Amino acid sequence: MSFFAYVGTLDCGCSPAACVDEPKFQKDTAKAVSDMIKGGMTVTRVEVKDGETIKIHSCIHKVKEVAKPQRELFA
Repeated sequence: MSFFAYVGTLDCGCSPAACVDEPKFQKDTAKAVSDMIKGGMTVTRVEVKDGETIKIHSCIHKVKEVAKPQRELFA
């Protein structure tokens, strides 16, 4: 079994944001993806298989100020 997620990647290669593509949270997902785009990120939809994780971290290059999400989707 697997699920899909959107991952935001900056030009420097750092991936500081991600959100799960969950149909029942469609509006929240759209807002999170919009925030990633406004933060200057390229957004990619990826498949995450069981047992795998998505590695996200703050940009170590501090190239751009990343848009902060309105609320945590992974609570």
